[in-house]
Amino acid sequence: MWKENPTPQKDREAVFVLNRMGHWKTLIEAFLLTADGRYADKVIAELKNWVQECPRPDIPEYGTMEHSGVPRTADLIFKFDAGEQKTAPWRSLEAGFRMFLSWYLIEECLRGTPYMTEETRKELWKSVKEHAEVLEFVSPRLYPEADHNHFLMEMCGLFFTACKFQNLPGADEWKSKAVTELERCLMRQYTAGGGHLEGCPHYHNECLVLLLRSLLVVKEEDSDGGFSEDFENRIREVLIYSLHTCRPTGVGVPWGDSDAADAPIKSVLYGWFVYGGTELLEMAVQLAGTETVRRVFLSCIWDCPVPEEFDELMRRFENGMNNGKMGISLAAWFKPLSQVCVRNSWNSEAVSVFFACRLPVQNAHAHMDPGGFDFTAFGRNMIADPGRFTYNEISERRLFKSAFSHTTLTVNGKEPFEYISSWNYGRQGNGMVTELSLENILHPEIYRISSEQTFEKYCHRRVLITGFSEKQPFLAMIDQVNGLGKGDQVELHFQINYTKVRLDGQTMTFWDSGAPSLIVVGDGKLKPSFRHGWISDMMDQKRPSLILDFCEEGGEATRYFATVLVPVKAGKHANLRGLSVDKSGFNMELNGQTYHFDIKREKRYECRK
Repeated sequence: MWKENPTPQKDREAVFVLNRMGHWKTLIEAFLLTADGRYADKVIAELKNWVQECPRPDIPEYGTMEHSGVPRTADLIFKFDAGEQKTAPWRSLEAGFRMFLSWYLIEECLRGTPYMTEETRKELWKSVKEHAEVLEFVSPRLYPEADHNHFLMEMCGLFFTACKFQNLPGADEWKSKAVTELERCLMRQYTAGGGHLEGCPHYHNECLVLLLRSLLVVKEEDSDGGFSEDFENRIREVLIYSLHTCRPTGVGVPWGDSDAADAPIKSVLYGWFVYGGTELLEMAVQLAGTETVRRVFLSCIWDCPVPEEFDELMRRFENGMNNGKMGISLAAWFKPLSQVCVRNSWNSEAVSVFFACRLPVQNAHAHMDPGGFDFTAFGRNMIADPGRFTYNEISERRLFKSAFSHTTLTVNGKEPFEYISSWNYGRQGNGMVTELSLENILHPEIYRISSEQTFEKYCHRRVLITGFSEKQPFLAMIDQVNGLGKGDQVELHFQINYTKVRLDGQTMTFWDSGAPSLIVVGDGKLKPSFRHGWISDMMDQKRPSLILDFCEEGGEATRYFATVLVPVKAGKHANLRGLSVDKSGFNMELNGQTYHFDIKREKRYECRK
């Protein structure tokens, strides 16, 4: 039932993912491990059925001209970008997925067995050629700027087709085309510093693993594969972003359409497969733990060129860790993405923050969260990005993308820009991270992160102060809003990754039994309230959370607000008082130590006991 959708909400992803045939990979692996022919028979039976039931739509103008002269026509979109449900199996993205995920394994693993008859081989090759024609001709016309993750994935599919079906007529041309376009994808999609231009760590890692798998294919062939030296060197840089956007708990920050999953660990493992260096893999072990790294390794062991070396490497790491003293900096500013990552060590107990502010957004994979952040301490994520949850055009899609589900600021209860549909936003203002700097060289754990954004007639400036000392860390947030009228209301929202709270005036303690707790303190200008929220660690899964709202009414044209987050280990306490902020600066006392930060940076950070 390749074209049918049995899901209650008619989730289109169900049809797309089924037609990637990921289950064929599992069946072929089972055949290789057991020699049980039922698994191979099932794959071949489904292959023949799919070829019969899902004929490829005609490609308009195929072979008549270069893609630069053919527009992104409605006909191509309708047939190969899921404009029509009956052609969903032939969406160009799925054509690419089939080639690098499952179909090449039929040729590679069943060749020479009774299951790969001459008739089957002819059917397979004929359909593979049709796939290559879609990827060679249609994909560049759908994505002429090479600036979308779909196009990179589809070109990886073309590259796998050329390398794994070398005897097909046209394979050399397909390989040349794929290499050229993958080099272009890397230049267009991966920004200075290494992050993917869509700003979603999930797609960064998905695309990175495919690029690394392409280099593995080249390594298997023992050839240069046509890729430039610069191509391989830039991919090494891309790996660094994967670690910076990995929470100390070993999962990626689910910013935008992302999951809080172990994708960064998988990226690092494939980096080891290709390049052989072990420093990043040791960092992955320190963040995620040996058990998680082993589990992820087993999921991709078939691609590892030296699986016999893995256990010895893990034993060496366990016996001689560097205790968080790694060669990568603790702070990074990815300027083209307007993202900042700061932590106080490279281990699972680290205190870390991921902060971002970019307007206009690159595309609708981004959420409505300018100036939002994700905060982790003592092995527990405390302030969470809610994740993506779904791509369906349903109310939950809007909820998970909304500013009111993120740690953001709004005015008069309005989104920072209009949500039109799941994949379409209205006009946006401008927003960017403007600063990452040390407050004082004598206190290297204290960074200042600043951003500015405009929406309607308002200008919002947010400053985070990362007091990430080992003794008592804190995260101070200072908000300045200009252009307000007396009747305008400002709201602060916090997506809290807890289900229990104690309220004492302006002090809120969020807790779960046996876990580190989070103290949130406001400056008294805003009234706190709570509502139920949702967090999605994986697509199609969600769990309850608490959302803290601070609201105020009336005031000056320019207003200042201060909030401090204090993570506390289980069984410990912290005392914060004297919190205030105005145009002269920010003040607080935490555990007997007084802090002052000048908002305009006319003075340096001051601290005294």
